[in-house]
Amino acid sequence: MVQDAHYLIAFSKSLSILSSKAQVSEEIIQFAEAAKVAIVVERSLHETYFQHFGLTQNDVENTEMSPICDHYVNFLLATTTNNSYEVGLAAVLPCFWIYAEVGKYIYHQSIEENPYQDWIDSYASVEFEESVNHVIKTTDQAAENSSKTTIKMMHHVFRRATQLESVSYTPLRAHEPLRYLVCRLLLE
Repeated sequence: MVQDAHYLIAFSKSLSILSSKAQVSEEIIQFAEAAKVAIVVERSLHETYFQHFGLTQNDVENTEMSPICDHYVNFLLATTTNNSYEVGLAAVLPCFWIYAEVGKYIYHQSIEENPYQDWIDSYASVEFEESVNHVIKTTDQAAENSSKTTIKMMHHVFRRATQLESVSYTPLRAHEPLRYLVCRLLLE
């Protein structure tokens, strides 16, 4: 959970970078709002869990980023900073999409009085699904107007971000596929 808090700060920065590169007003707003939500909503969820587990803000701030989290956030920041808007979109899309799918899956598997129910509800919500579909649509539209070289790069960074999303859970239970791992963690 602490690593997720570190990750979301960098993810929010990546979304802000995309907002600054967008050429259409609606997309500027879309990613500026997403950056805000990544901090505000998630911070609220994290603080509740940190209190539950007896972690202070000082504990969280003084916990170093794991090598995997560090690699993932640096990949996102470098990709959104040093590449086109279209390529940056492809890099952030897996986070949105995977969490929506995992959230929906877990929602239907969740036990009663699950301590992570607020997290599950957030990612299984209609509102989150709508925002994910909006990011998918924005990315698809960006790809429609892109060169073959850009589309190839979009595919590459999408795959890499998906791998990094998956690997960020690997140290916890290396023998389980991502879907089962995340579900197990939230259902326990």
